[in-house]
Amino acid sequence: MAKYIFDTNPIISGKYALDRLPEVTYISSIVHFELITACNDLRERRAYESSWRNFEKVGRLIVPKPEDWLKASQISFALAQERKQQAGGKAPKLSAKIKQEIAMDCLLAVSAAREDIIVLTLNLTDFDYIKRHCPKLKVQTYPMV
Repeated sequence: MAKYIFDTNPIISGKYALDRLPEVTYISSIVHFELITACNDLRERRAYESSWRNFEKVGRLIVPKPEDWLKASQISFALAQERKQQAGGKAPKLSAKIKQEIAMDCLLAVSAAREDIIVLTLNLTDFDYIKRHCPKLKVQTYPMV
């Protein structure tokens, strides 16, 4: 049976429906970090913290392992080198926000691939570049057809 994990964007956009979740859904500590960081109020933060604990309790919270951090940093470096090469030797500066998004996507991708979990996202292109360096990564658009 396939296992699925959400990228942050379907959750933040509100485009996911709890009644249409795949049968076996996991959550990433990376996604929870992003969701908690973006909370508007204490009530919302507590709801995400409760969700974290519930996923952890049932063994469906995916937390990057030390080797995931290393692999994600290697992928991030490779992506930066590709941008540099495509730009003729000097890559355009990325904002801190974009760099953070790339790092978080790399960590999500690597930890999901390690666990053979399919990443559900609204934007496949976010993971196209990562997939070249993480061949075990499986990604699908959400909502699933």
